[in-house]
Amino acid sequence: MKTNYTINGKNPLPMLILLMLVLSILSTLGVNVKIASAEEYPSIYMEPAYTDTTLTLGTNFTISIKTDYNGTDIQGWQFTLSYNPYVLHGVEVVNGDLITKDKHASALFLTGGFNNTEGKLRNTGAIFLDTEPADGVDVTSGPGTLANITFTVVGYGATPIAFGRGQSETLLLGWNATPTQEYPYGQGYHIIDAETMPTHIQDSLLINVQPIHDIAIAAINAPSQVPIGQTAQINVTIANEGNYTENGNLTLQYNTTPIDTKSFTLTRGEYKTIPFNWSTTGLDPGNYTLNVTATIPVDEDLTDNTNTTSIELKLAHNVVVTYIAAPSTTARGETISINVTVVNKGSFDESANVTLTYDDTLIDFQIKNIAAGDSATVEFNWNTTGLDLGLYTLNVTATIPVDEDLTDNTYTTDITLKLGYDLFVRRMTASPRDAEAGETVNITVIIENNGAYNATNFNLAVTYDTTLIENQTIPLLPTGESKTLTIIWDTTNIDPGSYTITTEAILATDEDPANNKKTGIVNLIVLHDIAITNVTVSTDTAKIGESISINVTVMNEGIENETVTVTVYYNDTQIGTQSITEMASGASQLLTFSWDTSNVTAGTYIIKAVATPVAGEMDTNDNTFTDVTVTIEKVPTQNILIYVAAAGAVIIIIMAVAIYLLKIRKPT
Repeated sequence: MKTNYTINGKNPLPMLILLMLVLSILSTLGVNVKIASAEEYPSIYMEPAYTDTTLTLGTNFTISIKTDYNGTDIQGWQFTLSYNPYVLHGVEVVNGDLITKDKHASALFLTGGFNNTEGKLRNTGAIFLDTEPADGVDVTSGPGTLANITFTVVGYGATPIAFGRGQSETLLLGWNATPTQEYPYGQGYHIIDAETMPTHIQDSLLINVQPIHDIAIAAINAPSQVPIGQTAQINVTIANEGNYTENGNLTLQYNTTPIDTKSFTLTRGEYKTIPFNWSTTGLDPGNYTLNVTATIPVDEDLTDNTNTTSIELKLAHNVVVTYIAAPSTTARGETISINVTVVNKGSFDESANVTLTYDDTLIDFQIKNIAAGDSATVEFNWNTTGLDLGLYTLNVTATIPVDEDLTDNTYTTDITLKLGYDLFVRRMTASPRDAEAGETVNITVIIENNGAYNATNFNLAVTYDTTLIENQTIPLLPTGESKTLTIIWDTTNIDPGSYTITTEAILATDEDPANNKKTGIVNLIVLHDIAITNVTVSTDTAKIGESISINVTVMNEGIENETVTVTVYYNDTQIGTQSITEMASGASQLLTFSWDTSNVTAGTYIIKAVATPVAGEMDTNDNTFTDVTVTIEKVPTQNILIYVAAAGAVIIIIMAVAIYLLKIRKPT
């Protein structure tokens, strides 16, 4: 039987036709797993056709694909194979001796590919790709070997190794070189086509069993998800891996609850799939473990008698709002993009009404079609123009006509509407608040960015009363963050007193500058301060040798009791020193010093009173008083004759008085 192949009835290059045939091999449409006996010539067959032995797991097993066709017009071949993946796994495909480069350089070999889950070998083939058909298309003669297939043994039992019998699955390709008007170089045809010539195809059978009693659970197949209330079909594949016909029971349970028990009979090497029906009515949603156990009277290998799988029972109708993607803060007046994720966890396609509200006010709603097991993102836009500042709660609800679990149909999140630009001076502290005049004061400021946007290149101005301490530029403060700054205030040369410290964040675009400022009080005090407040003298002019009283007023201007020592000088010469013990804060005391000028040279002298600085005293400018001067004069020198004359006159007067008195006392 010959089947010609052409493309669009034209004169195709035969090698391109055949390449397209090789690359367009279809998936198996139906596989006859009976062991066929090739009763008709020509045939494609396997060697060995039948193997009954015991191969240990991991042993390689090779079959050869051959043809007995002895014609001289073979151009190519292709085939697919099926096998029991519980017994064999495909390992390697090696080209045979029929289509090789030793015969023609145009030979092309395609190894195909194994799927050891399904038990398939697909797209294996070889062809002469002749690019110069004018001098004759490359062909070869049979019989010969198409390919050698190596498997590894993964289990015990029987497995057919069968050719695919679907359209263009298993073919021996020939070339009819007879030219025609339509095909001057000839045309290709099917020497053997398994789809239309099944008696020309021979499969193989491997029976790999152990000389023992052994039943094994090869597989348990169940849907991963089932709606609650529906019946789940579970298929259990059981194998007789021993050499004896076995009768036994197969029990299926979920978790620890029995579902059903079925009996079976398996001949040596036989595989059988036994279906179970599990009614899920009344069960709770969730994951369940299915466990199947096979038992026979005597089993010499119990390690493979059980198998498990998991299955999720779902509500038939159930949509869930799983997430709201929205910013936590935004500027009032902006339009916010809000994305809502809705998942259909039920078993049916749903048309969900997704509604978004803030507090109790509708923003928008959308109808979204969501396939069973799928999710959808619903996009909303919320215009916040005209809304008050503050916290809002966004609420999303997804509804369907029938929902068997309403607890997961809503989702909420909070969003805060802020001003776009809003700096806030959270706190200002000064340390120490009561500082000694001249001491360094640390002014610490915490600035927050309460706006929705980043603040850049703004200033922090710090003043005492109206005098600037420092103006600092901050390059960046991201939204929602805070920054702590410390400004150093040197109070040297600043008078004691109470001062108002003002800190202000200055940003031109700030929409609420009222909260940009903080004030506080710093008291500059004197802890230790002794002052000479006044000096007076009993006279500012005196003769050498005279004594002068000097009164010194000393005051404790600090807040601590002090022991005070005061020394008085004329110019730099010490006159005297006095001390006051435990002089109270704020007290003033007068000290009197006596200056004996006997050894002082005539002249004008500065009277200087000095209070010795006490421990910790910082202001010593008022410890010295030098505003008083005293002039010391010489005693004047008199003529000696003046003194003698005066004495003589006095004597004469005294004698005259004595004579007079004697005369008036004489009796007459």
